Amino acid sequence: MTQRPARLRGLVGVASTTVVGLALSAQPAGADDVADWATLSTGFAACAPAALGTTLTADIDSGGADLVIPSGCDARIDLAGHELRVQSVRIASGTQFTLTDSSPGNAGQLHADARSSTDPLAGVDVLGTFYVDDARVTAFGSEHGSGIGAGTTHNSGLIIVDRGTITATGGDSGAGIGPRLDGVGGRIELLGATVTANGGGGHPGVGGRYGPAIMIESTSLNATGGVNGSGIQGPLSVNDSVVVAHGGRDGAGIGGSNPNGTAWDVQILGPELGGFGPSTVTAVGGDRASGIGGGSDSPGGTLVVGTGGNVVHATGGAGATAIGGGLDGIGGEIAILAGSTVTAIGGAGSPSVLGSAWPEGPFGILEVAGTLHLPQGQLLLPRSDDDVPGVPHVLVEHGGRILGTEADPTTGAQLVGDGWIENQGVIALTEDLVLGGNTIEVTTNNFDVRFDAAGGTPVASTRVFAPTWDTGYRGPLPTSSRTGFTFSGWLTAAGPLTADAALAPLASSPVLATAQWSRGTGPAAGTSGNGVGHGSSPGAATLPVVGAAPNLIGIVVALLAAGAGGVLLRRRGTTHSVS
Repeated sequence: MTQRPARLRGLVGVASTTVVGLALSAQPAGADDVADWATLSTGFAACAPAALGTTLTADIDSGGADLVIPSGCDARIDLAGHELRVQSVRIASGTQFTLTDSSPGNAGQLHADARSSTDPLAGVDVLGTFYVDDARVTAFGSEHGSGIGAGTTHNSGLIIVDRGTITATGGDSGAGIGPRLDGVGGRIELLGATVTANGGGGHPGVGGRYGPAIMIESTSLNATGGVNGSGIQGPLSVNDSVVVAHGGRDGAGIGGSNPNGTAWDVQILGPELGGFGPSTVTAVGGDRASGIGGGSDSPGGTLVVGTGGNVVHATGGAGATAIGGGLDGIGGEIAILAGSTVTAIGGAGSPSVLGSAWPEGPFGILEVAGTLHLPQGQLLLPRSDDDVPGVPHVLVEHGGRILGTEADPTTGAQLVGDGWIENQGVIALTEDLVLGGNTIEVTTNNFDVRFDAAGGTPVASTRVFAPTWDTGYRGPLPTSSRTGFTFSGWLTAAGPLTADAALAPLASSPVLATAQWSRGTGPAAGTSGNGVGHGSSPGAATLPVVGAAPNLIGIVVALLAAGAGGVLLRRRGTTHSVS
């Protein structure tokens, strides 16, 4: 990750929208040094001036009590290298609590463990605002509480981590970070931090069923959902970060869960979206849930992978897509912009790697301007009544590529169905994988190149889904061999066919390329070359020929030249055929 740019002490929202008004001033004049629990807890409960800026001078253990910060009492604690142990920090509505640690390397820690509570309680119970300003926090929720977020109610407030190290674990029916059950949450921002978040049953590692907006910037995040919970759930933007997200059973790696499996909009930011550094995102869905998109029985959402070198690896659970619908869920919209790479692997038994996991459901829309790897499985592209007239199911833009495996881009997923691919870029997969056994329509870059060896060894026709032979991942341009002749290239009605020649101007239907031959004592027959007349040895008689009927005049000229003291006679004008 790159150095996160200096920013004002404000909030950075999804898609880099700045929200102002959060006061994060330096320690106030009323700051006080505290070394014991009684002084700390009574000062905060009464909102004494010292609570506005407290510095710990010793480790403090509450003995299982809660640190309560009442409404309207904006408070601040500097751990200063010490540990504060409580059952819960309870931040009332209308209150901002700031935690910082001025010691080198964040030697201190807030340890909030509500697991022994018989009431719903979060380790850090946030109804107001919780701001971590470069500190370390370990938080556990009770049976129905989040690690950081919701406990005493289903809702959670504003949660911002601006640097620091966070480990947050929800209890059963609690998020790692976020609201619980049917509650709603305030914005969650993880900025320049290292975060591990684990959700309990039915809850995500980060987020909530009804989607608090989530911003991840210059952060390393590992998020895991509980059973029926997503790794990350809510409208999400990722910038200059490393994110690993695993869903529990029926929960997407990033996206929906079950029930209430809404798949939210996900943006992996590039410069055009306000990003300033590439991200690496790994998302793995639980059984019946997508890597990015819907939980079980839930549709896919919208994924935009911005420019700038972002890398996304998405793997679906059993029966679900890598990106798109969970089991029996329909597809969404996917855009992979230039310079970024996505690798998608569908779950076992899924009808499609991307789009709809319901065989009859609408695929959605896929736009590829970067690189999409489809190393295995199948890509189902069915036509549907929900299709937008005149809009292809898949648009491969100029410079975009759909490839198979890393080792062999021509080998990978099988395309099936009767959908439409508008291919202005490159599809490296073989003809059988793209067109075999289905009625998929591929327009623009779809060239059937056929070879007439003109008396030489036969050359099989090849389908190229690219603007040139070279960019189509079809290996070297083939050659032919013919006894007594040197192969010197291929010629179409529109001009020479070379590895880097644009196929579109040559395209008739199909592109027909005829072998060009030269007779002489040059290199062995079958030597390849991209231009006519390559490879003749000095002093040899070389005649440009295209195999067909005998050309006796040419043979005579060659013989005369060989016996005339080096005086070479050449027939000018029309090229003649020699067999």
